[in-house]
Amino acid sequence: MLAALLGCLQGYHDLYIKTGLLQGDISTGNLMMNENNSHSRSAFLIDLDLAIREKRDQPSGARGKTGTRAFMPIGQLLGERFDYLVLSHLASINSL
Repeated sequence: MLAALLGCLQGYHDLYIKTGLLQGDISTGNLMMNENNSHSRSAFLIDLDLAIREKRDQPSGARGKTGTRAFMPIGQLLGERFDYLVLSHLASINSL
């Protein structure tokens, strides 16, 4: 299970570095483990419908707060001005 979590963290990092996208809804339901050893990835992220580009010209278009509340960074829930940084999304992993 730890290897799967590390695989998801690596996937999140790769998604951000290669595309500039932040997943936007990290939760236990969006971290998938691959139990078949014949595949190249032991784990992966799904549900990119709330993904946003960190560097964008316009707001995301979402109305209000979106995502799984139990996994949102506390500052976002409290209505603080929120910059989407990778570290703030990783804070949600503390809830896993």
